[in-house]
Amino acid sequence: SVRARLQRQAEHDQWIGPHIQKLRGQGYSWQMVADQLNAEGFGAPRGGPCRVNQLVRVAQRWENQRIENQKLAIQRMEHQLGTAQRFIPLPENELVSCRQAAEQGDAQAQYDLGLRYAAGAGLSQNLAEAAKWFRKAAERGNAMAQSNLGCLYAHGRGVPQDDAEAAKWFRKAADQGKAPGQFSLGVMYLEGQGVPQDDAEAAKWFRKAAEQDHFLPRYEEQKDIALTPINLSVLEARVNLGVMNLDGRGVPQDDAKAVWWWRKAADPGDVKAQCKLGIMYLNGRGVPQDDGEAEKWFHKAAEQGYVLAQHSLGVMCEAAQDDVQAYAWFSLAAAQDHTESVEKRDRVAKRLRLTSEKLARAQKMVGEYWKAYVQPLRRGAHQ
Repeated sequence: SVRARLQRQAEHDQWIGPHIQKLRGQGYSWQMVADQLNAEGFGAPRGGPCRVNQLVRVAQRWENQRIENQKLAIQRMEHQLGTAQRFIPLPENELVSCRQAAEQGDAQAQYDLGLRYAAGAGLSQNLAEAAKWFRKAAERGNAMAQSNLGCLYAHGRGVPQDDAEAAKWFRKAADQGKAPGQFSLGVMYLEGQGVPQDDAEAAKWFRKAAEQDHFLPRYEEQKDIALTPINLSVLEARVNLGVMNLDGRGVPQDDAKAVWWWRKAADPGDVKAQCKLGIMYLNGRGVPQDDGEAEKWFHKAAEQGYVLAQHSLGVMCEAAQDDVQAYAWFSLAAAQDHTESVEKRDRVAKRLRLTSEKLARAQKMVGEYWKAYVQPLRRGAHQ
C-alpha cells in the first residue's frame, strides 16, 4: 500500500542514506557500495540484496531531504537576522537619528542599525557592519542582538565561523528567555556544535522555546502576515520536539506526543509540521489512520510550496489511479529539483500519452499549480 511504501522508504533512508553518502565520498563506485551494504547485512527497502538502481534512488531521496534541510536552514537564518523581513524605509533624518543614538550607546538603536545593515534596508547590505553593531548591542545585554550575533558566528557571515562563539551568544540570549536563542542553543546541543552533543539538553531548550505563548495566528489567518523571528523559532522548536518524541531522542518515545507538538506547529502554518502530520495520518501513528486527513495536511504544505508534500500528494494520487493529479504534483516537485519526482512524473506521463486529452489537462493543471503555489513564493523572495 502507499502507506507501507512511504513508511518503509522513510525508515530505510534514515539509516542507509547517510551511509551511502559516506561510502560514495570515500570513492566507492555504486557497485562497491552495493557489495559493502550487502556484506554489512543491509537489505533493500522491500527485502533482498541491495541493487545499484535501488541505491541510487535511496541516495536521491536522501539528497532531496538534505537539500530541503539546507534551504530551510538558510531561511531560518534569514528570518532570524531580519533579512527576510520587509522593512519600511526610514526617512533620511530618522536613519541619521538612529545612527547617532547607536553611536551614543543606545542598545536598541545599535540592534536596529545592525538589522538594517543585515537586510540592506536603507543602507548597503554589509554583514560585517551588522556584526559590529549587533556585538555592541549584545554586550549591553540586548537579547535579540545576542541571538543574531550567534547566528552570524554559526554561519560564518560577517565574522569567522565559530561554533563555540555562536553557542556562547545563543546561551546569553536563551538565559534571558528569548525563543531564538533557546531554539538555536537546542540545535547546537542536538548537533554537538560548540557544545557537547546532548539530546536531553537539546530537548530542554527546544521545550523552553516551544512553550512560549507568543501570538501565532492559525494557518488560514496568517497567509499575509509576516511571522516574527521569535514566532518562527517557537514553530521550529515544536517541530524538533515532535521529531525527538517520534525517535525517542532525549525524551521517551511517544507517537501521540509527536503528533501533539506537530499540530501546535502545523496550525499556525509550519510546512514541515503539516507534512509530518500528513505522514502520521497516512500511517496511523499517534492518530487513527485517515487518508482524508493525510491529504488535507499534505495540501496545506504543498500550497505553501513545500516540495516533499507535493511529492507525497503525487504518490497518493498515483496510488488512487488519478494520473492527471499525480502528474501535476510530481511535475511541480520535479521543477524544484526533486529528483525522485522526475522519475515518477515521466512514468505517469507515459501512461497519459495514451490519451492526449488527459495529458493536455494534466499540463494545464501544472501551470495553474505553479502560478498558485510556487510563483508567489519566488516573487516574494526577491522583493
